[in-house]
Amino acid sequence: MFALVVLAIQLLTAQGNEAFTYSLNGAQQTGAITIDQEWRGNTTPKADVKLSNFGVTVSGGSVSQKFKTGTAVGSRIYILAPGGTAYEKFKLVGNVELTFDVDISQIPCGMNAAIYTAEMPADGVTPGHESGAAYGGGYCDANYVGGVGCAEFDIGESNARATVYTSHGCSPTTGFAKQGSISCDTGGTGANPYRQDKNFYGNGSSFTVNTAQKFTVVTQFKGSPVTTIDRIYVQGGKQSKQPNNINNNLDRISPSFSAGHVLIFSLWASDGDMSWMDCNDNGPCNAGQESSRYLEQNYPNATVTYSNIKYGPLDSTY
Repeated sequence: MFALVVLAIQLLTAQGNEAFTYSLNGAQQTGAITIDQEWRGNTTPKADVKLSNFGVTVSGGSVSQKFKTGTAVGSRIYILAPGGTAYEKFKLVGNVELTFDVDISQIPCGMNAAIYTAEMPADGVTPGHESGAAYGGGYCDANYVGGVGCAEFDIGESNARATVYTSHGCSPTTGFAKQGSISCDTGGTGANPYRQDKNFYGNGSSFTVNTAQKFTVVTQFKGSPVTTIDRIYVQGGKQSKQPNNINNNLDRISPSFSAGHVLIFSLWASDGDMSWMDCNDNGPCNAGQESSRYLEQNYPNATVTYSNIKYGPLDSTY
C-alpha cells in the first residue's frame, strides 16, 4: 500500500498536478487538481507544468485561480479522482446536492469565475483532446469549445456583482460528439437572481448575499429524473434561497446527470463583454469596461478561491 501511495505522489508531481481534498457522501477523498491540456501546450499536451505558472494554487481542500500570471491569462482546471488517472464523476440526479464555499470578492464586472460541470469522459479522451485525464484532456461542453459537444451545467457563472446558473442539455442526451453530430442547447435555461431581486446578490452589506465576504453555495438537484434545480446561499449562519430556480427544460440533461459529470473551474474574460451575465436586466455592470484587454490591464491580480467541496443527499452538506 505504501508503495502505491508513493507512486501516486510521484505521478502527480511529474504531471504538475496537486493533491486536493473534497467530500463524497460524508467521506473525505484525496484526489488532485489538473489543468486543461490547452494550457500545457497544444503541440505538447502531455507536458509537465507547474500550476502556479498559470495562477492556480492548491492547499488541502482549497483551490484559487488568479486572472493573469506572466503571459498566462485565466485557467481551466478539473478534479481527478483518487489515483490521479481519471476524473471524478458526480451524478447530479436523485435528490442530491453539490456545495462549496467561495471568495469571489476580487472578481470585477466583465470577468467570469465559472464553476460548472460537463459530461466529459472519465478517461479524458475526446477528439482533439486526447491526452488523458491526468493531463487535462477530454474537454467538451454545450458550446462546442474545442469542437466537441456534450451536456453542460453551469453551477455558477459569477463575479462580485452578478451570478447565474444555467442548464444546457443535448441530443443525443448522453455522451459527447464532434460538432455537427450532437445538438446542444447553447443558450440554455438559466436562473439569474437580479431579474427577481436587484438587492439579492452583490458586493456590500446591503445585499442578501454579500460577495465582499466568503459564502456557501448549495445547488440541489431534485427528482429522478431531475425536475427542479434549486439554489441556497449560506452566509453568517443565515440561509437564503434564491428567488428563482430552474424547473423546466431539464428532460434533455437529466440522462446526462445520471451518467455523471466532471467538475470544472474556469476563470476567463471575453474579447467583447459579459452583458449576458452582468449587464442590463442581468446585473448592474457597464459593458464598456468588460473587455479582456481592459481587465488584464486593470485587474490582473483578481483571484477567486473555492473550498470545502461536498457532494451528498439533500440538506446533508451545509
